[in-house]
Amino acid sequence: MSAWFKTEDWAAVWIGLLLCILALPVVAGVDLLGWAVATKEWLDLSKATAPVSTAYANLPGLASLVLSYLFLLVLMSVAAWVLGFRARAFALGFSVIFWISYACWLVGHNA
Repeated sequence: MSAWFKTEDWAAVWIGLLLCILALPVVAGVDLLGWAVATKEWLDLSKATAPVSTAYANLPGLASLVLSYLFLLVLMSVAAWVLGFRARAFALGFSVIFWISYACWLVGHNA
């Protein structure tokens, strides 16, 4: 693989293409990403998170959030490793930034 394919810009392209490919089966009725978290306006914190798709309505919002975090953590850590970063250090930094930013997002959705 050429060195120019191993840049952060190309990693973003590959990740975006992968997510588009995973989203395409919904056209045929197979929802592969519907478990991802959606943050809703809330007065009751227990109703702040839910899966994106109604097909996963039985999945608790907290489980959807944790699954979204784990999916992104693995995906981004693999991309970081391919780019030559230390995956463990990246995963730690990613986790801190993810949870701080999600907390801000959640607080911002308080009705």
